[in-house]
Order: sequence, then C-alpha cells, then structure tokens
Amino acid sequence: MARIGIDLARRIGTVDRRIFGNFIEHLGRCIYGGIYEEGSPLSDARGFRTDVLEAVRPLRVPLLRWPGGNFVSGYHWLDGGRAQDQRPRRTELAWYAEESNRFGTLEFIEYCREIEAEPFICVNMGSGTMDEAQAWVEYCNGTGKTSWANLRRQHGHAEPYRVSYWGLGNEMYGSWQIGNLRRARLREEGARLRHRDEAHRSVHPAHRLRAERVERRGTRSSSAGSPTSSTSTVSTSTRAAPTTTPRCSSRTRRSVRCASARRSSSGSALRPADRPSHRTSPSTSGTCGIGRGATRTEWAVWRSATTSPTPSPSRPTSTASSATADAVKIANFAQLVNAIAPIFTSPQGFFLQTIYHPLRLYAEHTPGDRARRPCERRDL
Repeated sequence: MARIGIDLARRIGTVDRRIFGNFIEHLGRCIYGGIYEEGSPLSDARGFRTDVLEAVRPLRVPLLRWPGGNFVSGYHWLDGGRAQDQRPRRTELAWYAEESNRFGTLEFIEYCREIEAEPFICVNMGSGTMDEAQAWVEYCNGTGKTSWANLRRQHGHAEPYRVSYWGLGNEMYGSWQIGNLRRARLREEGARLRHRDEAHRSVHPAHRLRAERVERRGTRSSSAGSPTSSTSTVSTSTRAAPTTTPRCSSRTRRSVRCASARRSSSGSALRPADRPSHRTSPSTSGTCGIGRGATRTEWAVWRSATTSPTPSPSRPTSTASSATADAVKIANFAQLVNAIAPIFTSPQGFFLQTIYHPLRLYAEHTPGDRARRPCERRDL
C-alpha cells in the first residue's frame, strides 16, 4: 500500500525575499513602450506608465536589475546620465536598434523607488572601462565633492542614490557578447576588479559586487577569481532550454541566442549538475557569498508562441520554473514587461500572461522564515 507523508516540521533554509527580483533591459518594448512611454495618456509626467506600475506593484519586486543583458556591453552610462535634452541618440549593437537614452540612471532610480525595489546596476565590461564603472558608482553613491558626485547634485539629487548592488558585465564568456573574453582573460580581469572593488567600497561600504561565472560542460570557474571578503557573491546567468526548438536565422542566433536541441555555450540551466539538491546542505549548495547561496541574474523558462522562422525575442510566452531556498539567494526574472514577460502592453492598456499569477502568489504568500521540503512518497 502506497502512502504519502508530509512533515511540516522539516525545513531546508531561510527564504530570501530577493529571489523575487526582476529585470528590465533596453530590448524590444521592455522599457520604451513598456514601463516608460512619454506622451502617452497612460503615463505620468515622468513618462512612467501608471497602469503598468499598478500591475508591477503586486509582484513585490525586491530587486530590479538594469540596463542589461546583452545591451549593457555596448552601453555607456553617461549617455543616459546627462540632462534629457542633452542625451545623444546612439546605434545599439546588441539588438540592432537605436537607443534614445531617454531612460537613464535617474529614471531607473526613480522607477525603483516607485515600486519599492532596490536598484541592481550592471556595468559595461564589454566596451566599457573600469574607470567608467567607477565613475558610475561615484555618481550614484558619492558623498564627497568630486566631479561625479557634483554632477548628480546638478541633476537635482543632493543625497546619494545608495545603490548597493552592482553587476560586472553580462555573459562575458559568450561569443554573442560585445567584447567577450576568453576564460583565462576573465580570471585576469576578475583579479583586477577585486582590487577595484575595494576602492568602490571606500565610496559606499554597503556596495555588493556581483560577477558572472563561466559555466560549461559542468565545469565552473569564477570570472571574479577566488572568493574574497570584498566580493559578496558570484552570480550565474541561468537559462532553461525551451520546450520547443525554434528555427532561427543566423542573425537571430547571434542576437537572441535562440536555444536549440544542442547545448548552448553557457550550458542548460536544467542539466543535473545545476539542479539544486535537497540533500545538499545550505552551506555547500551555492557559491561563495551571502548565505553561501547562488545568484541567478536572469532566469525564465519560455517557448516561442510564433510560427515564424525568426521568432521575436520580445513576444514569447512564458511558463514558470522554481528555485530552492537553500541554493539560491538572489534571482531576477527575465524580464518584467513585454520581453519574455508576465506583463504585456499596448498603447491602449496591458494584459497579464498566466506566468504573472504564480509570480504574484509566490511573492505574496511565501513565508519569510523557512522553506519546507517537498512531501515524500513511501511504499509500505
């Protein structure tokens, strides 16, 4: 006779609210025409879509990642860090588009404040420099009389933004990434960045550094080098294989990295080596850092809803995946609006995909203390 036993007293670890983080990128209509649409009757004076804000708030997003994604490897923050009427319009090489830079650092910080989320800024490690990254940190968090802190004050913000979460590049191991680096070079850059991180902390002691890790064929090597006290955690960008195999043109493969039956260069998020194990203790299940847990800078499970041979990256349907609390401490769902998203907009309004509802329910009802183990089946 088969019985199922549920032991409510068995626990595996603390649930970190940051696993309900989200992500916005300058991709398709995620930002422009999504969360931000100047001149729309549905937008406020700042350009934020108020109807979208009302849909986002129930998701209780604790952490919002920006500006990319692939986009960040060609993004120079000062283009969006000037007064809006002085911002240049640029050719954008990650997604073959034009970038108006109307949505920049100030708008991102204000949006985070509106939805009560901590900002998580990813710096350009592709075409950018360490000096450029340091200037961005100083612009956001500097309290002294430096030119970068004074520039923020000139923009009307005397107090620092206090951005605590910073990401070092996006998928720099991948051939699709602008300025991609070989693994040995990533380690060298990581060693240099650890020293620069100490300087960042002198500007803002609470700042937390995130560096993406290389994952291939089950091997793992951190692009930030060995764990140090100055590096809070090493993050991973995780993508699950789709339930269908979309046909992609060569251009789409370069920019969208459509998954196929073969393993992608960053590996499948669902291969056994990466699945969190309930038999693994919290102290060893993740990487170094906060609570010894891993960070998923991007996660989603999706499949294309179109029959076109070149499916759009901004209009697939999504299904849900889960992560266990003992292995993952921070996660960012990719993405919030229009691009592989739970919320889709039109000029007249928005609609919610089915993925929105489990995300909202989990954010509302997941207890903050402990995560329970799943029930066990016992054959008696």
